[in-house]
Amino acid sequence: MEEHQAKKWFLKCMVTLLTVLVFVACVVIIVDPYFHYHKPFSFLSYRLYEERYTNDGISRNFTFDAMITGTSMAQNFKPSEMDALFGTHSVKETFSGAGYEELSENLPGQVKLLHGDGSNADFLDEHSITDYDALVAITGLDEENMVLAMYASTMPNFNKVIAKVNRQSFLGMVKNTDVVTYVSPKLICTNQILQHVRAKQNSLGSNVVTLHTIVDDKIEALEFKVNEKSR
Repeated sequence: MEEHQAKKWFLKCMVTLLTVLVFVACVVIIVDPYFHYHKPFSFLSYRLYEERYTNDGISRNFTFDAMITGTSMAQNFKPSEMDALFGTHSVKETFSGAGYEELSENLPGQVKLLHGDGSNADFLDEHSITDYDALVAITGLDEENMVLAMYASTMPNFNKVIAKVNRQSFLGMVKNTDVVTYVSPKLICTNQILQHVRAKQNSLGSNVVTLHTIVDDKIEALEFKVNEKSR
């Protein structure tokens, strides 16, 4: 009798344990905080603070045609701003403190990450630089970015080359072409602030809405508001 009750009690415990495990599993699959099984539900709020757990699920279950990836610096970039600028539907997968190997492993077959001297022609040729049609040189050294841009501009396979140059004195030594474009983040930021400040000042006492600079900041274009009383 006691043995029968013990077996009965054991079966109840096992059934209860299995029921709890199944319930927990269902909750995990439905809520899926790391997107391993499906995309997030619109009626749930997700806290994205551990990117290494969520990136794999984002790659497999999200719909996108562009991706922002990188280390801690890339965490400051907003997919919404990229979508607005380039007309994409992007996601962000960042790895704080990661090296090129970890970034490469997260994107098998999609992105090829190399570790070497980007200004070394032999290194670039060894890794088939002629297979690509665009180059963006954004290293921390202006000189290296300029050398990369000039080297890429000599190859017919590149349709677009963009190089970041911070020093204003260097910008006077190079010239934009149909293929090569040199950009200065500092100058872009300065112009945006200047446009905003001047537009605010002008809007107080005139119909000027915004101010734009063109032709390497040599020409300023004003946008006016025309109302019924304007002549």
